[in-house]
Amino acid sequence: MTGKVALITGANTGIGLETAQELARLGARVIVAGRSADKVKAAAAKVQASASSGGGAEELIVDLSDRASVERAAAKVAETHSKLDLLVNNAGIMFTVGRDRTEGPDGFEEQFQTNVIGHVLLTEKLLPLLEKAGGSPRVINVASKAHRSASPKMFEDLQSKDWKLPMTAYGNSKLGNMLHARALNARLVKKGSRVRAYSLHPGVVKTELSRNSPFYVIALGSAVLFLLKSPWEGAQTSLHLCLAPDSELTPGAYYADCKEASYGGPAGLWTDERAETFLAAAEAMARTGIPQDRI
Repeated sequence: MTGKVALITGANTGIGLETAQELARLGARVIVAGRSADKVKAAAAKVQASASSGGGAEELIVDLSDRASVERAAAKVAETHSKLDLLVNNAGIMFTVGRDRTEGPDGFEEQFQTNVIGHVLLTEKLLPLLEKAGGSPRVINVASKAHRSASPKMFEDLQSKDWKLPMTAYGNSKLGNMLHARALNARLVKKGSRVRAYSLHPGVVKTELSRNSPFYVIALGSAVLFLLKSPWEGAQTSLHLCLAPDSELTPGAYYADCKEASYGGPAGLWTDERAETFLAAAEAMARTGIPQDRI
């Protein structure tokens, strides 16, 4: 990985931090991206301490729920780097405080904006840098098996206004991560780009992701803590997609436990056509900051 540049969102904790530390240990220059300046600074110090000769860390502040923040962060990366080899869209939030539906600053359902729209915009802005990288540059979206809980009517209620269960909205956002990777990869192949895109399920991991979860979810997690993966174990599929040779990967596919996995969400949504419809709408929302309820 010497000479490679990787940007990881949500790299201040959990599987994002583990991924960042391992890539730096292998010689990559890792851009540690997150919302909190203090947490990013502390994480970057850990990544730097893990780095081998040639590797290292730098800090990037980005709030994925804020369009202007994403644009500023992407511009900063473009000013300081001539290429980007890996973009790992790892950051995410799960459930929202009080279990009620909440909106981000632009009026999007909060999980959808942070997990999907922010990453779609960041990816679009950084794609020119990925195109300039040699070898096999990659976009890697950390999704979740929770995509199976997405609503069959997701395309008719993108902002989860028919709010029943927070997990459905979270599942919608994770399916969105998968559709983003699938459609983006198809576009890249069509235009002859070397950039490829993937999505993955990291497993059920002991991280801060569920810190805003309802009390009964936290209690359940505590009861089965010994069954959960450690952040290091949860980072393995992300690392596999970062490091495996092209010959061992299926572009655009969804992975779990370092292997290609099957889609298990609502019928009819996992197609190239539906993925492209979703990504086109998500890009329009990301660029304008105007939410759409249906596509």
